[in-house]
Amino acid sequence: MTLPPPFFRKGDTGGHFRWQEGYGGFTVSKSAVDVAVEYIANQKEHHKRLDFQTEFLELLRKHGIKFEEAEVFK
Repeated sequence: MTLPPPFFRKGDTGGHFRWQEGYGGFTVSKSAVDVAVEYIANQKEHHKRLDFQTEFLELLRKHGIKFEEAEVFK
């Protein structure tokens, strides 16, 4: 388990930290790190074939994440 930095645990962000409105956070298992690194390295080429929005919606569906499509990219 990865813990947040100590200042997050204490709540001492000085008011300077905020999550951006609308975000997605995903984890990668240790066994898939190499695949994830390769994906990131080739992301620009990959998104020439499949745009980010389509891919993101497919990822949500694939993993059974409930969402309202009209609200995702607002």
